[in-house]
Amino acid sequence: MQKVTAFTGLIQEISYLLDKGILFPFEEVYSQIENKKLIDWLEDKFP
Repeated sequence: MQKVTAFTGLIQEISYLLDKGILFPFEEVYSQIENKKLIDWLEDKFP
C-alpha cells in the first residue's frame, strides 16, 4: 500500500510540474528511473 501511495504522490508532483509548463527530456527522465534516482533528481531540480 505504501508503494501505491508513493506512486500516487509522484504522479501528482509530475502533474503539477507539467501544469506549470515545466518539461523534461524523455531520455533524462528514463535514465533517472533506471538509476532509481528520479525522486532525488526532481527534488534537486525543484526543491
